[in-house]
Amino acid sequence: EGSIVNIELRCATRPSSEGGRTTTKSPLRLARYALLETLAPTDATTTATTTCESFQSIPQGIHVLNLVLFPDVSLALPVLGVDLVTLPGGKHLMAIDFQPILPPQENVVTVFPQPYEHYKTRLETLHQKYVLDQRDVMPWGGDIPPPAQRFFSPYALWTRIQEKQKMEEEDMRTTTRRRRRDCQSIIQKEVFDAFCAYFDLYLEMMLEVNHNDDENDTINTTPNREENHVVRQGHVDYLNYRRDNDPARPMLTRLYGEDYAESVIRDILFQMI
Repeated sequence: EGSIVNIELRCATRPSSEGGRTTTKSPLRLARYALLETLAPTDATTTATTTCESFQSIPQGIHVLNLVLFPDVSLALPVLGVDLVTLPGGKHLMAIDFQPILPPQENVVTVFPQPYEHYKTRLETLHQKYVLDQRDVMPWGGDIPPPAQRFFSPYALWTRIQEKQKMEEEDMRTTTRRRRRDCQSIIQKEVFDAFCAYFDLYLEMMLEVNHNDDENDTINTTPNREENHVVRQGHVDYLNYRRDNDPARPMLTRLYGEDYAESVIRDILFQMI
């Protein structure tokens, strides 16, 4: 009652000239985060016409955070995708991944192009430490729908956690630990640590790409026009996938109508290349 919805969007892109040509060489095309959340009034005098400073974020509200780092469309490198969703009832859905843009070959997902395959071992190590070894507090989030499987790597953090676990289905030792560890503390510790590790590795990879191509006029990890077409089409397919499956769509549609919701998703959040 009396709550409002706040939408915050920040983007960083490479500067371009008037003709649209990129003037600064960078392996990153776009970095963008979007936060949609319900805010509650700070006191009984706050109304819907009051400024946002009079409202506050509350754990029980709805929070949808999406962070994406897009590589240049000539690069066969993955997109760094981070989604954190909190819903009423203490439900939390979280995904952090190096999301591949290349189509699978014989059902094998290619996350990194050949010059950067050494990052596969690094990512496997992070996945073991921050995902597989944390299954007791961050269980696997469930089957990924077939249309989305292409855009998930084998090293994704994908989990669903909820405040009220069915204690009767757990042994006493696990129950005791979960009572001590609420979802907010898990997000602030295990999820945040995983995010930092994945984010740092992604930036390290981009710095290496930039260094390796420092003397070239055009950054490109693919050797010919045909492969460049496949890479660019992979970026297009990824953007279409994100448009079709954006978790903020239901709330945006309910609050602002279908036309506005679709224009935000299409023209702002996941603008086509």
